[in-house]
Amino acid sequence: MEQIRKIHKYKEGLEFTIVNTEGISNDCIYLGDSLTCIGELQKGYKVKLMYSRNSNRELEYVLQLLGNEDCKVFSDYLTEDEVTKLMGNN
Repeated sequence: MEQIRKIHKYKEGLEFTIVNTEGISNDCIYLGDSLTCIGELQKGYKVKLMYSRNSNRELEYVLQLLGNEDCKVFSDYLTEDEVTKLMGNN
């Protein structure tokens, strides 16, 4: 049976500045595709929204931090509600 594709609320490639991190449980950031946690999401970070392609359909997004030319830094997997909170929309 073919898997039904999820319709995302937010479009991949959307860039925004984080304005709220309160209540976000998946707030770790990682260096590249490693499991090395190097910090947490912070207000003021400029990010680019990407689809996570995670098998857990609730964890549909990941953020790439912008402004890091030397290496790529990504967030943990995020739900639609968590992305909404990070944008400052309740």
